[in-house]
Amino acid sequence: MTLALKNDCPHRTTIIRWYRKFQRGNFTLDDAKREKYRERQ
Repeated sequence: MTLALKNDCPHRTTIIRWYRKFQRGNFTLDDAKREKYRERQ
């Protein structure tokens, strides 16, 4: 992947996370919803 994408290649940890999601049958391309951070006062 690094040869093809050079500096635009995702980090190894990201690729491992994707691989595990796919192994579990999660093929969605949507981002996971996250809670908004509370603003500091």
